[in-house]
Amino acid sequence: MRLDNKKKCCYSTTTVNTNNMSTTPTNKLLVTNLIEFGLSDKEARIYLSLLESDTSMVQEIAKNAGVNRSSTYVVLESLKRKGLVFSTEGKQKYVAASPETILQQIEDASTKTKAIKEKISGILPDLKALHKETKHKPSVRVFEGKEGMKAVYENVLSSKKGTLIRAFSQPKAWDGIEDGYFTYLKEKRVEQGITLKAIYPESTKAMEDFSIIDKRKLAEFRFLPKKTKEFSSDFRIYGDKIALTSSKDQFGIIIENKEIAEAVKFIFDLAWENTEKVKVTKIL
Repeated sequence: MRLDNKKKCCYSTTTVNTNNMSTTPTNKLLVTNLIEFGLSDKEARIYLSLLESDTSMVQEIAKNAGVNRSSTYVVLESLKRKGLVFSTEGKQKYVAASPETILQQIEDASTKTKAIKEKISGILPDLKALHKETKHKPSVRVFEGKEGMKAVYENVLSSKKGTLIRAFSQPKAWDGIEDGYFTYLKEKRVEQGITLKAIYPESTKAMEDFSIIDKRKLAEFRFLPKKTKEFSSDFRIYGDKIALTSSKDQFGIIIENKEIAEAVKFIFDLAWENTEKVKVTKIL
């Protein structure tokens, strides 16, 4: 008896579900649109899977939507709360709500948003009144770089005519800003009728600059003692605001608060009374 020594090979086959909704271009677009509506990726895929079937059990839904079974339970409950899925036959099977439900929900949301907008519009005057009452809360704005420092100085000069600017400063505080800029600021200040009181560290240059007083310049200067430590910041109080610039770190800050501004004005005025008056050599 001859034995056939030929080896027989056996091959296993796997059936692939080519109708999986998550792989088709059309369904991918639908998933994207449903995500824009407000569904998560898994919610969109499971909802579309249910639309393609009559009723399905969790295992079938998970397989068709490409979502693991444990997550499918959670997602189905979420969809039920949103009114897009219902359970049948003792909660063993699930069915998708009509697609018109989504449009209706959008229309309902739009109607609700419109109603809320109308209510807010109605109470807007009251809200504005409350905001005005709480205006005393400090406002702090930070400006960076050379242009930011300039923005701070421009804000100082946005004051009303007759405003008094109190300033602690020195030439070093203007390092980094091009020549001529502060001449421009001075001319603009005078043009707008804004008065300046400034305290500077005593120096030969400062004494030369400020010893000739032009009354039309609406400015008065006093000196700190020579032993005063140099600083690279410029400090100005105007109206309810305090402006601080730092040439060293190239930034500016504006603090707006009446109470704080009044306190700093008081400190400035004390310093003003105890600083040396500039010896005027010429009056124009």
